[in-house]
Amino acid sequence: MIPYPRDEKTGLVQIEGTKEKLGEPIDYLQLIVLKLHVVGSLPIGSRKRNDELNDIEDFLAPFIDKEFEDDMKTLHAEEKTWNGKGDWNAAYHRGRLRLLMKLLKRNDMLTLGKI
Repeated sequence: MIPYPRDEKTGLVQIEGTKEKLGEPIDYLQLIVLKLHVVGSLPIGSRKRNDELNDIEDFLAPFIDKEFEDDMKTLHAEEKTWNGKGDWNAAYHRGRLRLLMKLLKRNDMLTLGKI
């Protein structure tokens, strides 16, 4: 176990910089970008990738609009007409990521320019 320095009076662990960082606001967009990075690093069609896509959608819940909901319904409906070529989970993940990126763009959350 790493012996962290403790305050002699309180006995609490003292890690340099923590007091300053506790009051900083959360960079909401950075959380989403980090999740997008994780999604890109996971195998397409995997359960873990789906879980990460769920997390991104949860982060974006305040921004979900009718267009996104309609597009998701269309994506879900495509499963019924899926021709069986390839993996549906992989196709679904690609479609869902595409819709999430469109949602980010509509809400001006893409900081690196226009797509």
